[in-house]
Amino acid sequence: MVATAEAVRVFNRLPVSARRLVSLCGEGEWFVGTRGGAADHAAIKLAHRGCVTRVGFFPFRIEDSARFFPGHDLVACNSGVYAGSPGGAQYFNAKVTAYHIGRVWFKMLRPDLASRIEHLRDINPERLGLRHAEFGQLLCQLPARITRTKVQAAFGQMAEAERDGWSACS
Repeated sequence: MVATAEAVRVFNRLPVSARRLVSLCGEGEWFVGTRGGAADHAAIKLAHRGCVTRVGFFPFRIEDSARFFPGHDLVACNSGVYAGSPGGAQYFNAKVTAYHIGRVWFKMLRPDLASRIEHLRDINPERLGLRHAEFGQLLCQLPARITRTKVQAAFGQMAEAERDGWSACS
């Protein structure tokens, strides 16, 4: 996707920054059937030989870049063996939906903390001001498995924005 986007950008002389190209590639995955993000696109487009770059998201940003350890090399190899998961995009999308449901369910358990939770990464004891034991008890209240019927039954309790997000994931 990154190679195609870069070729289209160059061929058409489009004034698209590297950061914007990464975001567009992430959004582009949604149109081919996966509900992914832009991390892999960022690694492909923003990597520099001999460096390790840390990127952040929400909003997208380059957080830091440092030279790789002198005298060491990092080599990535493709074995040529397909290691895809059964169900492909459908399996991947189910995991994304599960993350969304877990985040929403956590917010329903503790509506007083909901304003601090926008993304799954926000659910951590430090950000929420919880003791680790209290946080662990909350996590234990999340269902390990949940049916579509149970999620749909809880649909009315969700904030409107959460219902919209669920609709996009299902």
